[in-house]
Amino acid sequence: MNLSRNHIIFTLGIPVPLNESIQLSKELTLRILQEQLLYETFLDSIKNYASEKYNQVVTTIKDWKDAAVVLGKVLADSNLLNDFINPLERRLVRLIQPLTDFLKKNKLDSFVETITNFIDKIKSLEGWKKFMALVSVGSIITYILEKLKSLGPDVIKDFISKTFSSNFITDIVGKLTDFKSYLGWLQPIVKGVETIFNFLKPLIDTFSRALQSRDSGNKWATKLIRENNLTQFDMKERFQQLAGIKEAAPVAPATTAPATTSPATTAPATSANPNKPDSGVATISKDLDDQGNNFKNIATKEKMEQLLDALASKLKPEFKETPAFKQAILAFYNKNK
Repeated sequence: MNLSRNHIIFTLGIPVPLNESIQLSKELTLRILQEQLLYETFLDSIKNYASEKYNQVVTTIKDWKDAAVVLGKVLADSNLLNDFINPLERRLVRLIQPLTDFLKKNKLDSFVETITNFIDKIKSLEGWKKFMALVSVGSIITYILEKLKSLGPDVIKDFISKTFSSNFITDIVGKLTDFKSYLGWLQPIVKGVETIFNFLKPLIDTFSRALQSRDSGNKWATKLIRENNLTQFDMKERFQQLAGIKEAAPVAPATTAPATTSPATTAPATSANPNKPDSGVATISKDLDDQGNNFKNIATKEKMEQLLDALASKLKPEFKETPAFKQAILAFYNKNK
């Protein structure tokens, strides 16, 4: 089984060194094989469940097979999966405030912390399991906001208590062995498939071009709409250059960094020390917070390149050659693209 390290890290969600020269331990190799088998089994079960629709373009989820097609197409394409996760997470986070207001209105404040803690745990997951967990909890919260608003506090309390049990995250992950098992768990909770569609609809609209068949070979377009005029190619290329994967075109040294990059120029040298990162990271984080809205001005490829060049210029050359730095750059790109 020949799996790329990007697939292992960003699809399976298993952290491994990106450096090909570093041998993986037997234990880690076994874990990768087990996770890949689980991933393939779940994906195959989706394809079997929606076999008659799987090659169709789905822009509206009318039944569970439509939902299976959308989920399957995202899971099957590592680029699309990685591009879907962050907007999906932001979509879920935006539901927290209306959920909080709804629960407080019904004098159920005690459940706010419980649900937000589960959301935080899901955000700490990686790869395809994180995607499925985000879909699950987002659909459940959407159901609470849309379907339970006319019911009394006791009914709402009973639903939340039963659904968000102490084993909630384990329940989700434990159902990712077969799509029918997953559906058998989620369907009784959210009732109709329209709840999932209502949660995913903004993303399906945004990613519609990526969910269209590119050719008869069942490949899928992954050219997506990007925020702030920064395309995937622009950003990915720059991060690949910083990670040493792709050679950068010769450019003149940046003599003057934009005003918004001044915090990076004052960051202490400790930020470049791979053995003591905490104080440096904290300092840079504080500097970025202090800048506030200034960083919103970085809205073009050129300004982002200047910022990245300014940041990179402050790192020790030997640190930039370490596998840790290269892996961190790629992880940062996939988390914040």
